[in-house]
Amino acid sequence: MIGKTLIEKAIIIQVNDGIALKEDMQELRAVWEETSYQLDRLQANPYCVERKERLILTEKALHIN
Repeated sequence: MIGKTLIEKAIIIQVNDGIALKEDMQELRAVWEETSYQLDRLQANPYCVERKERLILTEKALHIN
């Protein structure tokens, strides 16, 4: 097994018996999205980019059952 889903909204990476990373999923997502946001600001309508960014930050986490 290489992974499993959790109810907790966190990304947890274990190596052997220790936790190598445990971070809030939304915080990691914001870091991931920042690069795309900065590129979009250079290439697209600033109003549309700002609106898209606000929508991304307010989206609820995807739940898979």
